[in-house]
Amino acid sequence: MRVAVLGAAGQLGREVVRALSGRGDSVCAVVRRPPAPAFDSAVDVRIADARDKTQLRATIAGFDVLVNTIGGGTLRKNDVASSTTESLPLPLKTNT
Repeated sequence: MRVAVLGAAGQLGREVVRALSGRGDSVCAVVRRPPAPAFDSAVDVRIADARDKTQLRATIAGFDVLVNTIGGGTLRKNDVASSTTESLPLPLKTNT
């Protein structure tokens, strides 16, 4: 299965990427800047701003599943998680 993970460089996102890769899925880590430490070479890393609707849609096109971990492990107040969901194409919104 081809899976894109938004917020993949965060604490929760890294665990999701690790678990999906471990079970043999083809994983794309969608991050806003190059991750440190880097992901395993089998992980496709794509840089994208989740608040940019056009960029986000282009980045996640063609994947079977989208996992949104943005804001999943933060105590900071922000609206990126909700504005990201708002930017997703309708079929992805209804399947999550």
